[in-house]
Formats: sequence, C-alpha cells, structure tokens
Amino acid sequence: NLKIKTAALRLMMLSKNKTYQRRIFAFGDFISCPAVSYNRALLQDFKFDEEMKVSLDWEAWERIMRRPGAIYFLPQKLMGHRIHAGSETTNMIQDATRDSEDFIMFRRYWGVRMARFLTRLYSNSQKTNQ
Repeated sequence: NLKIKTAALRLMMLSKNKTYQRRIFAFGDFISCPAVSYNRALLQDFKFDEEMKVSLDWEAWERIMRRPGAIYFLPQKLMGHRIHAGSETTNMIQDATRDSEDFIMFRRYWGVRMARFLTRLYSNSQKTNQ
C-alpha cells in the first residue's frame, strides 16, 4: 500500500495544476494522515469536518485542494507508520465506518456505481491494516 501511495503522490506532483491533482486524488487518499503539515496562516478559517472519523484527512485535503496555494510532496521517508490490531483505524474498518466514508468521498468525484466499485476495491486493501 505504501508503494501505491508513494507512486500516486509522485504522479500527483507531476503538475502543479490543482484540477490535475484532484483527479489523482479521485482514486483515493494517498496521504498518510500523520505525515501532513498545514500552513495555518493560509488556512485560518479552515475547520475539519468533525462528522468524518476515518476519511477526515482525505476530506480536508479535497477541500484544501480547491483553495489557492501549492501542495508539496517530500519523497524522503521521514517517519514510520505503526499499524496494529488495536488502532482506531482497525476498529473503524471492522465496524464499516471506513467503507462508508470512502464511499462518501468517492461519490464527490464519481457516480454512485463507480464509487461502489472503488469502495469495494479499497476494502480489499484494508486487510493489510490488521
């Protein structure tokens, strides 16, 4: 999964065009949530959608990408990612919150049928989180 995320982020950074970047993002959340920094001076009025639990960062990035400014990706591995059976992400995969929120996000970019297909495809990758 990390290789797929890294490849998608590299693909996203081939252009500074926000429409292009958002189209890459239409295929999923490629940003690991603990590895994100925001420029609060540029996003003073920004608030996270507190209804989201798992796709919180994806939803935030989708809205941030509509604003002026640039998005950068640093390809260096600067942190580790800990996955364990007791994590909140694992809990929300088991209670289907993740699938539900992924479907909501995919519907922003695609029709219902494609959103269902992508959600099912992504649910297969969730097995690596356990």
